[in-house]
Amino acid sequence: MQKVLSQFVGKVKKGGVGISMKVLLTKPIMAHDEEVIELELKEPSTKLTRRLGLPYRLDERGIPYPVADVAANFIVRLAGIPSSSVDELSPVDFNNLALIIISFFLSSAEAVEAEAEKMKQKAIQEKS
Repeated sequence: MQKVLSQFVGKVKKGGVGISMKVLLTKPIMAHDEEVIELELKEPSTKLTRRLGLPYRLDERGIPYPVADVAANFIVRLAGIPSSSVDELSPVDFNNLALIIISFFLSSAEAVEAEAEKMKQKAIQEKS
């Protein structure tokens, strides 16, 4: 995931209310009657996350993967574009934006591995 982020994130800003990431699109889209080649994703709030749900799930190895519908809703809210504009995104841009949104929730690969291990241990205990 880190390679994707470094290729597509133009800038990370730390403001008074959190961070945001600017992402260059591989294909322009229309949003608010304007052609858009860059989106700025603001950091999601816990309130928004509770409303939309987490934008990822973990596979059996503990690796996160995007939940497309939830990620699309986050793109609408975090980038401030209509859902019709999200539908115009190229598959590459949509995937990269989804992975960037996931990165807001995961502090590091070690944290993901630790969480996956906890979930595995819990599953083992429940089977016993």
